[in-house]
Amino acid sequence: MRYTFTAAEDNHEPTRGYLHGTLETACCGLSDVLSFYEIPKEARKAIYVLDFGNRVEVRYVTGWNHGDIFLQPFPLSQGTRPDNGRPVDMSGWMIGPRRAFHLKLKEVPNDGAA
Repeated sequence: MRYTFTAAEDNHEPTRGYLHGTLETACCGLSDVLSFYEIPKEARKAIYVLDFGNRVEVRYVTGWNHGDIFLQPFPLSQGTRPDNGRPVDMSGWMIGPRRAFHLKLKEVPNDGAA
């Protein structure tokens, strides 16, 4: 799915500016791709709160290429790995303090064009 987003540029009240861009969500273990129209300084060191309107999901940065930032969901310590059936244990995995961006998402309708 493809979304556009708006995010507050800072925590000042009222906010002094907004960030805009696009998000392409992926399936099957692939990364979501986040693109800012103007990339903020700490974009690669942040976590992202994706606000779909009816649910919220948190992502962390796994990499980047030019203006694109690749995101993955936080891993959970439950279930089994799909490739070999072994239990998942992410109990030692954690991220320290980060800046967070709250992305208010709006779905881009699929017009059927390829």
